[in-house]
Amino acid sequence: MAFETKYGSSKELFGHSDYAAALLPHKESTADLQTTRNRVLDWLDQNQHLLGPKNKPLSAGGEALGLYEDISKSELHTRWKGSHPNLQSETHFGHFDLDASRAAGINDDMILAWLTENPQLLTSENVEGQAGGVFELLKGTTTDTRTSIPEQHPGIAYGTDPYVPPDPNSPTVTRNPVPWEGREDLSIERNTRDSLAINPGSNFIASKQRASIRNKARPKFTKTKDLSRQGRQSLKIS
Repeated sequence: MAFETKYGSSKELFGHSDYAAALLPHKESTADLQTTRNRVLDWLDQNQHLLGPKNKPLSAGGEALGLYEDISKSELHTRWKGSHPNLQSETHFGHFDLDASRAAGINDDMILAWLTENPQLLTSENVEGQAGGVFELLKGTTTDTRTSIPEQHPGIAYGTDPYVPPDPNSPTVTRNPVPWEGREDLSIERNTRDSLAINPGSNFIASKQRASIRNKARPKFTKTKDLSRQGRQSLKIS
């Protein structure tokens, strides 16, 4: 199983933001978080070239606080921000820290006790009494409001929308919101959908042009008895 490397500052290397994105879809299940962590470690063991020098295992010249060592250890800390500026602060314990701690096998009671002793590690939206915050999640009194699909999470940088191909001459796609007006006499309402408009570039071949290319007459070949033109050697079986 392969994991994406597109969520952090480097699109070629696997970093803290990529690990956070790998865990995010499994935020509702501690067992799935732990399984994903083990799969990531197995995958990184086979693909150490996808880790930066500091994030490699200690045995491969990495650092003690690098990504591989952080994933492999079961320790409470606030370093899961990584290098991405849009994730929570490295000095505060946030939702991604919670995902990674649960994935490392640390139970909620231990995390809650640690945060109770260190309240300065929580931002205002994660303290006790804040719905959707880390403290209330650990108490089991609220639900995680983050989307389960990494591509829709605002805390991680993704590709451009609409997607713009590297070649400026290639077609692009524009997403236009199209509202759907329901009727009171209908028992089912259709959701709002987006329309996709193709903006042709110079590389785009229209259907009529494709048809003309497809129907182009093939060159005719004349028969000949001149065997020397074949330029082939005969094979003699002995």
